[in-house]
Amino acid sequence: SYMPPELVSGGPIGAWTDVYLLGATLHHVLTGRFRHEGEKLQDALMSAFLSEPVTYDSQVPEELAALCNRATRREPGARVGCCSAGGPSPR
Repeated sequence: SYMPPELVSGGPIGAWTDVYLLGATLHHVLTGRFRHEGEKLQDALMSAFLSEPVTYDSQVPEELAALCNRATRREPGARVGCCSAGGPSPR
């Protein structure tokens, strides 16, 4: 439901994983739905692995929608205010 792609693929975890989880939690608060859903477990895992941007309802403020999508990017180093394996990013 909140799983980041690095947990699906067995990649390294770190502060970037926490950023993803916070973004997925904010998504749930804003929409009432989990970030990754599916009829089958495989569907939810594929959704987590791909972590495609979400189009939010117009009632969700654009800034919060953008924050959710930036926090839940597939690539850990591309996440908002995130750390990469080399340390904090300048964002």
